Amino acid sequence: HEFFVLGAWGAVGVASMWMWLPGVVLLSHLCPSGVEATMYALLAGCHNLGLSVASYLGACLLETLEVAPRGAPAEQKEFENLWVAGLVSAVLPMLTMLLLPWMIPDARQTESLLKPGSSAIAGSPWQRWTGGLEEDDP
Repeated sequence: HEFFVLGAWGAVGVASMWMWLPGVVLLSHLCPSGVEATMYALLAGCHNLGLSVASYLGACLLETLEVAPRGAPAEQKEFENLWVAGLVSAVLPMLTMLLLPWMIPDARQTESLLKPGSSAIAGSPWQRWTGGLEEDDP
């Protein structure tokens, strides 16, 4: 059992890094020249913050659903609402996929996404929503 657990955690770590790499490459094309390390640090910090917030919200959800087993015999009643937590954890990531067409540029990973000398936020969703300056405006 120990070897399976260690092997599974190793595989999860490798898969996580493979999923992390495209985001780092995309971010390196989005940031101005010379601040790539800063952007990488910001991405890592936001990722870690998101993991922490998700962990706490998951614990709050389990507490709200009264899923709190203590390891005692015959406590199957503690797991009655566990399916709700499983459903929430499966549906919420799917909801974020609905935002992908608006949040990820339609370009290849090797293409430069910024024109030389342009602003890193030119044409961003936030700028479009708030009526900020267009890319060609001074």
